[in-house]
Amino acid sequence: MLDDHDRRALDDLERQFTRPFPTVLVLCAGLYICAPLAKLLFGWTGLEIVAASFVIAVAAVLMRRRRG
Repeated sequence: MLDDHDRRALDDLERQFTRPFPTVLVLCAGLYICAPLAKLLFGWTGLEIVAASFVIAVAAVLMRRRRG
């Protein structure tokens, strides 16, 4: 068993070496794929809805990262 000091040190090392999932990059890829399809199928209104959803999702991710 590890004592509390060693456990905190190990948790700190794990946190330093763990990479976060590239959420913003995945959202950008989703926008790249969905935007032309939304424009084609639903016109400008569909494109505006997809773009607004993208902005809200990226803002939510960035706010969560800043808090956490």
